[in-house]
Amino acid sequence: VTELQSIFGVPVYDRYSIVIQIFREHAKTTEAKLQVALAELPYIWKKISYTAEDSMGRINLTEKRRLVLHARESKLKSELKKLKEHRKLIRNQRTIRDIPSVAVVGYTNAGKTCLIKALTGDKSLVPENKLFATLDTTSHQGLLPCMLKVLYMDTIGFIQDIPEDLIEPFIATFEDAIIA
Repeated sequence: VTELQSIFGVPVYDRYSIVIQIFREHAKTTEAKLQVALAELPYIWKKISYTAEDSMGRINLTEKRRLVLHARESKLKSELKKLKEHRKLIRNQRTIRDIPSVAVVGYTNAGKTCLIKALTGDKSLVPENKLFATLDTTSHQGLLPCMLKVLYMDTIGFIQDIPEDLIEPFIATFEDAIIA
């Protein structure tokens, strides 16, 4: 990518950087922002060439960057773990209330939020015609024709051939869908 940028004199984006940019623009909650920051790290790691200590035993600039990235990764994972525990608590409360969950899953921009709005009649839901408008799992109460209350789980959309490094940071978000 760097070679192409220098040859053509214009920015060149790969699939990973485009998806990250879209995620960054649409991340609204703390958890989504943390997930995007964590998803960016493998991309940054690849851009840093590895050089260890120099001959005099000093840590060079590249190694300092690696240490900063390690610290950042640890901090992000720690913060996401706290949010995951909070989400687990909320799921447990739902279980106690004995309200079934229905996960609505599909590709990005496939109309998941629009479907949930139609099923619930929730006027506050505003479906957007854009990729990855939903980066967090959200729950919306509905009522089945048999008068049973349910929670519809609006999930992050999928894309085909998603880079593997983008999956792990969003695993916690998918847990709600898996459990539903």
